[in-house]
Amino acid sequence: METFVQDAPPRTRAVRWLRERIDEGQLETGDRLPSEHRLATQMQVSRTTVRAALRQLAGEGLLKSAGTRGLIVAETLRSETQALLAGTVIVLSEPGDIPKPVQGHAAGLESVIQMGVIDRLNGSATHALCLNCQEISTAQIQRLIEERPKGMIALRHAIQTRAGQAILNQFRRDGIRVVAYGDVPEVRDDDTLVSDHEAGSYELTRWLIETGKTRILRYWQMPQTDARTPEWLARRDAGHERAMRQAGLEPIPALLAPSLPKQPRDAGEFAMWSQLAAGQLLGHLGPGASRPEAIMCISDSVVPPAAAACRMLGVEPNRDVALVGYDHSWADLRFGEWEPTAPLATVDKDNYAIGRMLAELLLDRVTGKLPPEPQHRLAAPRLVVGVS
Repeated sequence: METFVQDAPPRTRAVRWLRERIDEGQLETGDRLPSEHRLATQMQVSRTTVRAALRQLAGEGLLKSAGTRGLIVAETLRSETQALLAGTVIVLSEPGDIPKPVQGHAAGLESVIQMGVIDRLNGSATHALCLNCQEISTAQIQRLIEERPKGMIALRHAIQTRAGQAILNQFRRDGIRVVAYGDVPEVRDDDTLVSDHEAGSYELTRWLIETGKTRILRYWQMPQTDARTPEWLARRDAGHERAMRQAGLEPIPALLAPSLPKQPRDAGEFAMWSQLAAGQLLGHLGPGASRPEAIMCISDSVVPPAAAACRMLGVEPNRDVALVGYDHSWADLRFGEWEPTAPLATVDKDNYAIGRMLAELLLDRVTGKLPPEPQHRLAAPRLVVGVS
């Protein structure tokens, strides 16, 4: 029997209590239901709540009137629906997470995580139901929860939205397991998995040092949507600084700079982005500045405008200053037609493998293979040298 979660709304508890007894055969087709008074006593809820739960189940076709006999369990296909949902994992995403075709080896797009999740679930005879957290109502989510899906996998973009967090809270309150891709405080009590950003940044920094680069600037251009430094970025800083100090080098303070809110769509927008980058890098590349030998960009997508900015400031990219990226997304970017400079090295998080690992983590949880405390796992990234 499913856990009877005491902090769920009373009607939800009552509906679940009745469904469990029908599913387990304690109440079979044609059986008369106990009186409202008896049900209220057994469920420790009011008779008004019992009456509302019975109306809901009758409206869904699970119960029906038998005249003077009261309500009885109906002949219904609902048990088949419940069996289907019991073998289904909900994948909660935002529109930007929806899988798209990718080119060859490129696995930097976060949509690839969802592809990995679905592939692993399909391989375990488990269904996947993908939900856009912005396009489903609270009532629809509650109806879905009442069908008792196997669990939920929440992707990073979804858990960073109010809508996504509200949905996660509904699932948790009703005792359905959640696995999250992310390391934000909102999911600390769930099982989580993230890329090991500290290890990736450490390996990238070591490679730069081994190629003779001792003055390395971290160019952290990112949306300024939160006053907090994201946990993943703090881990990148930790990895970089550890590699520098192990080599007896003093890290240069990171350059924290705002990015444009979206990727450039044409040459004009790319030129504007490049000018923004030139202004941000002026203090490090301009006249009289103590020029770095390498720039670590926060992502491959920042390398092209950084390269264009270097030229504006009289510095030849990948000759006077080495440019490296992160995410291994270069092959999926449109920048080649405006700026051909590719990162000399990058870090591949292998988002497809991360998706499979998320699914594996949930399957381990729901089959009882894990200890009760939340599991927080790291996925090892891979250094890629010579990006094409």
